[in-house]
Amino acid sequence: MITHREWLGERPFTLVLSAGFFGFFAHTGVLTALEAAGLRPRRVVGISAGALAGGLWSAGLDVSEITDELVGLRRGDFWDPGLPLGGLLRGDKFAAKLASLIGERTFAE
Repeated sequence: MITHREWLGERPFTLVLSAGFFGFFAHTGVLTALEAAGLRPRRVVGISAGALAGGLWSAGLDVSEITDELVGLRRGDFWDPGLPLGGLLRGDKFAAKLASLIGERTFAE
């Protein structure tokens, strides 16, 4: 019988990380396990918390850095109300936080 590690190691795979309220704690656990097994997906996709954890990892941050940053995230780091004409949050503070972690990048990078 083949193990999951062996199966994932046979060919390129895509890692999909789901949404979830503070789901990045689970996602960093998955990323830690993949790193420990020496497995690196060809593509990483995610939504919400999954996009955050997967994006930071794909940008080159190691899992311990991601965990430290996300655990240390405070409401003031991202909370910039944007209603009534836009979304719940404007996103300027969050964009600045991400830029401080990974700089300005394109998807091609």
